[in-house]
Amino acid sequence: MIEFALEMTVWHWLALAGVILVAELSTGTTYLLWPAAAALIAAATQAFLDLPLVGDLAVFAVSAIALTVAVGPFVRRRMNSGPVGLNERGRQIVGERARVVAPFEGGTGRVEVYGSQWRAVIDDTAIPPSIG
Repeated sequence: MIEFALEMTVWHWLALAGVILVAELSTGTTYLLWPAAAALIAAATQAFLDLPLVGDLAVFAVSAIALTVAVGPFVRRRMNSGPVGLNERGRQIVGERARVVAPFEGGTGRVEVYGSQWRAVIDDTAIPPSIG
């Protein structure tokens, strides 16, 4: 096993990057994106400089840490900067005008917004159903 580790080639680093990238795609958190990119950097370093295993591991570790610290927050901030409520229908209708279809009792009732019925919550004020 140690002999295998000491003989890591460009293909091993690319395979490692692929495995980490698949894990990232299955989670979608961006936390594994940076180690995958670091494995690609280690593969490129191995291809051009042919460093020993310790050098490759150092390049991988430094790259993963640097990318996570420097680029990670920027990408997460950009990912969360889209329109509020995109693909979240419940958030999109907050504050919209609705037609009451079932009376509110105990603060909850049913309303119709844009042709769909939703459970709605308000304070203790009783609101009668709309006519029409």
